[in-house]
Amino acid sequence: MRSAAGPMFASMPDQLRVYLVAAEPHPRPCPLAVAASAYDEQTEARFDQRYQAYLADDRFRSVSDPADADFISNGRDYTLARVSDEAHRLVNETGKPGIFFDISDNHLPSPPIDGIVYRHGLLASRALSHERSWPGLALDLTQAGGGFDPFPHEQRPRVAFCGLVLPAMQRIWLQVRGKKSTTSQWLRAKVVSAARNATEIDTDFIIRDRYQGKPVFRDPTLQVRQDFLQNMADSPYALCVRGYGNYSVRFFEAFAAGRVPVLVDTDCVLPFADEIPYASRCVIVPIDDLANIGKHIAAFHAKHEQASFAKLQRANRETWERWFAPPVMLHRCVERALSEVACTR
Repeated sequence: MRSAAGPMFASMPDQLRVYLVAAEPHPRPCPLAVAASAYDEQTEARFDQRYQAYLADDRFRSVSDPADADFISNGRDYTLARVSDEAHRLVNETGKPGIFFDISDNHLPSPPIDGIVYRHGLLASRALSHERSWPGLALDLTQAGGGFDPFPHEQRPRVAFCGLVLPAMQRIWLQVRGKKSTTSQWLRAKVVSAARNATEIDTDFIIRDRYQGKPVFRDPTLQVRQDFLQNMADSPYALCVRGYGNYSVRFFEAFAAGRVPVLVDTDCVLPFADEIPYASRCVIVPIDDLANIGKHIAAFHAKHEQASFAKLQRANRETWERWFAPPVMLHRCVERALSEVACTR
């Protein structure tokens, strides 16, 4: 695991002007384009709840002329060739800072740019000098789940998981067909098995046999979403393992819920790690030591008693509020990138 370090941001204007490459309406835009009010009301009404959370932000304003912008960014996914090519041209022609967001799960190197590219699924061993990690889009789980209360410190650590792990025969079928998602599904099955077999911990796992993300974010009242929220609320620890991309949205959701993430480190790059003391806020289990996942969790748990465990959970909730919550997360990314670019000029 590598930290996504960067300089502390300097004082910034109350509102930043951004020129967006490829800002045409799309159901899955870059969150910055939503925050900058780049779309009409009809388009905004079609966004699911992850993007709705950015509509009230007034920190960014979209401008039609790159010369008027404080920085250049993207409305559609940066990995689209037409977006990255146009972005590269504008940054070089205008001399404006380029701050771009990859909203895909792709882990391949991003196109080179004179600026910063934020990505979810970075591999620490392959990350390029212009790439940074940014958080997954994690909503306020305490608001959806009825509030936040620290979980008591029990004798044995209890670990929750609610998510997709395909049955073995389906994984084999996908592997035969050459589907890229097969690798992550075998990994998830291995992690779940290791945790269930660990004698040092108790587990509360709900295993899904199909992906529920898209319908859930359109209708958060669905029972599968309520099951997820209750599962997270009923245990102090939340098992977090990558999906198709090399990151876990559940990792950031655990912070939102004021719980303690148990992250299986698959060459991850964590965002804002120069500011967030992840080693004391969550359990990090190296992928090559998965057989000892129970020992890692138990050792972390043994460092705490009632008061310190409650304090830890409150600190994690505060971490989400200060660093990961929409739209604060975008403010952090842009401010840090602008400071970093300014230091190199």
